[in-house]
Amino acid sequence: MLWPYLLLFFTCCAVFYFVGELVVSSLMRISIFLGWREFVVAFIVVAFASSLPNLFVGISSALQGIPQLSFGDVAGNNLVALTLGVALATFFSTA
Repeated sequence: MLWPYLLLFFTCCAVFYFVGELVVSSLMRISIFLGWREFVVAFIVVAFASSLPNLFVGISSALQGIPQLSFGDVAGNNLVALTLGVALATFFSTA
């Protein structure tokens, strides 16, 4: 009974490994293409990826008729997260 769960676990670990390698190599190519440091590109991608769930929550709350929650979530969290992400990436880059 435990074997299917172990098989699923190790399969997911292998998939995460190969997807991680793909993401890292893609970020390296993007940073070389743009002429930026890898840290800056990764930081911007993480900033956008971490703000997308809040954006979808804001859109769904606006569609359900609660625009105050949508405005507060989108304007507050996303604006601050993206501003700090770009600002810190710019601050720490030596380009």
